Amino acid sequence: MSRQFDEYMEGKFEIYGELYEIIEPENFEELIKAIQVRDEIQNMLSSLMHDEDSSNWVSLLQEQENFINAYIEGLGDFDNSILSSNISFLAKKHELRIGDIEKILGVSAGYISRTTKEGSGKKLSIDVVWKLAKFFEVGINTLINTDLKVPGSNTELLIQFLIKLRRDTADDKIEWKFEGGFEYEVQKRYLDMKLVSEQPDDDNNDEYGYRYYPVDHLNPAMKWYVGGEIICCEKFSGDKDLVMIPLALENHEGVYGVDCYFVWKESKEWKWQKVFYSNETPMSKLDDVAKAFYEEIMGTEFDDKVTPDVKSIISDYLKGV
Repeated sequence: MSRQFDEYMEGKFEIYGELYEIIEPENFEELIKAIQVRDEIQNMLSSLMHDEDSSNWVSLLQEQENFINAYIEGLGDFDNSILSSNISFLAKKHELRIGDIEKILGVSAGYISRTTKEGSGKKLSIDVVWKLAKFFEVGINTLINTDLKVPGSNTELLIQFLIKLRRDTADDKIEWKFEGGFEYEVQKRYLDMKLVSEQPDDDNNDEYGYRYYPVDHLNPAMKWYVGGEIICCEKFSGDKDLVMIPLALENHEGVYGVDCYFVWKESKEWKWQKVFYSNETPMSKLDDVAKAFYEEIMGTEFDDKVTPDVKSIISDYLKGV
C-alpha cells in the first residue's frame, strides 16, 4: 500500500465494514461523536471471541477515552451544586423524580441522587452527565455551569413569575382581593387612571359594564372590555400593587387574555406600569398559564372562607392526627 494511504488511514479503523476514526473533541458536538466512537469500540470488544486478539481494540479504546477525559478536564472544575440544582429543577419541571430519571437512563438506583447530594465530594461520570444533557436537551456546559432556575428569556422569566405566584397563592403566602368588573363595582383608581370607563363611549352595548383601554396593545382599534373581576395583591413590591385585569372582546364569551400591571400612588396621583399582556407574548406562550392562574384565583371567590387555624384543625382530624 502507498504511503499516502497509510497516512490517510492513521487513526482510522473499520467495524463491520464501516470506517471510524479516533476523535479529539474541541466542542460539544465533537464530544458526542467521540463518545459514540468509544461506544462502538467497546461494543466491538464485547463481541470478540475469547481466543481473538483484542490488544489493538483495547489500545484504540484507551486512546479515545484519553481524548474524552482531556476535553472534560478542559471544561474546568465545575460547581457540583449547580449541576445538582439543575437536575432537580429539570426533574421538577418535567414532573419526574430522580429515581425515574435513573431508571430511564439505565443508571443504578440512587447513583445520581447520592452523587449530587449537597456536600458530596463526588462528581457524576461524563457518561451520565452526557446522558442527562441529551435527555433534557441542554448542552453539557449549560447543565454544569448555568443556573437554569434563572430564565434566559423574558417570556420564560414571566412564565416562572406566574408559576411562583400560583405556588405562593396556594401556600397562602400572598393574598388577592377583588376590585370590580362583573360582581363588584370597579375601584375608582382604575377610572382615574383612565384604564377603565363605566360605560362604553362609542356604542350602546349593555352586555359589558366596563370598557377597558390598554395603551399599547398590538391593535389599538380593538374594543376591549373588562372580562371578569380585577384582582389585586396589595403592596406586592414596596408601595406597588400587583393587578391582573381579565379582558374580553365584543361578543366574545369568557376571558380572552389577562393583562398584568404594577399600580401605585405618586404625588396623590395613580400611576401604572405594564408587566405583561398575556395574549401578546410571542406565540401566546404566556396566555394559557396566565388564564389558568386567573381562573384558579377566581375559584377561591366561590369557596367557603375558613381561617388557617380552623383549616389546620379540620385537616388534622381528617388525617386522623
